[in-house]
Amino acid sequence: MTTIVVKAFADRVEILSDGGLTNSVSGAFQLLEKVNKVTGSIWAPIAVAGTGPTSYSKRVADAVTNWSRAAGGSVDATIERVREELARQRKDAGPPLQPSRMLLAGISETKGPCVWEFVNYAGTTPAPWTLAEHGQCIRLFGSHPTPEEEAALDDITTLADYVPVMDAFRARWRRQCNSHVDLTTIWPYGVETRRLRVWDEDVIGAPMVSVDEWLASGSGVIVEEDVAGAGD
Repeated sequence: MTTIVVKAFADRVEILSDGGLTNSVSGAFQLLEKVNKVTGSIWAPIAVAGTGPTSYSKRVADAVTNWSRAAGGSVDATIERVREELARQRKDAGPPLQPSRMLLAGISETKGPCVWEFVNYAGTTPAPWTLAEHGQCIRLFGSHPTPEEEAALDDITTLADYVPVMDAFRARWRRQCNSHVDLTTIWPYGVETRRLRVWDEDVIGAPMVSVDEWLASGSGVIVEEDVAGAGD
């Protein structure tokens, strides 16, 4: 599972993300790997992240990176290419093997800092295979913020100040928020990532929470992660 917080400011977009990949092993969730869950293009000011199997997120991130290169570094042209591909998926794709929610954040040449998202499954918003544009707004994925935690984002001037809330997420939903916290910033000139918090006690291979305890907490269904691509 994954925790992602994103906010578009007047001059940039920031993405705060945890960094642990987990899976159920012998009746308990274990930390599989520690990674950077946000992929930034070196060709354009755009970045990609997502919830669901990491192999799918990687395919999307690789495609967006390649499209941004083909577009000559234009975010608007890259987003148009994403829309074209999603239209094709709406027509041709069957039910997904694993549900995924994808986030794109970038500096549009015409609109400035923007956030987009799409899902590959029905029963939620936006509609499947449809790119929703959020403009300068806040989106939260993964963990379940309290009303106070969500309201705190309104006046925040940098997501670096939101790390204590990530600590609170981890205390409540360790399966969804673990390993470390990265801050990725998308500027007009490129993408940069800083590591702001490391939870050293999250050890690869060590049990984190039992599957029964997770299900009893009402956290939702288990999405098994493909270890070959490492799930989230």
